[in-house]
Amino acid sequence: MKKLISEDQAIQNTQKLVGTSGNAQPKANPVRDLLAANKKDTNYTAPQPKPYPLNMSDEILSDMYVASMNIRKILDQVGENPALKDKYKGTIKSLKAKIDFVNKALVDISGEIDTIV
Repeated sequence: MKKLISEDQAIQNTQKLVGTSGNAQPKANPVRDLLAANKKDTNYTAPQPKPYPLNMSDEILSDMYVASMNIRKILDQVGENPALKDKYKGTIKSLKAKIDFVNKALVDISGEIDTIV
């Protein structure tokens, strides 16, 4: 008859340190190492908040970007429609180019607003 592993045996097997040889005990982190880690990385500070009217700009610009991409997707579907594909091919291509221009402008606007902070 096979012997089942009990819970106590499983815990003993998982308490080994990975990457060490023998029975090395874990050691404490010196405070100087922790303080030195903060000096290496400058990404631990939060970004500065934008002034009052501009704090909503990211949400508005992202909504505009998503809406323009939705319009582009609709134009892609119109371009796949056999009844409209040949008749409006040039118009659809022109509209897609304008939407790409608007999307690029939205990204540029967002970048310039970020410099105001």
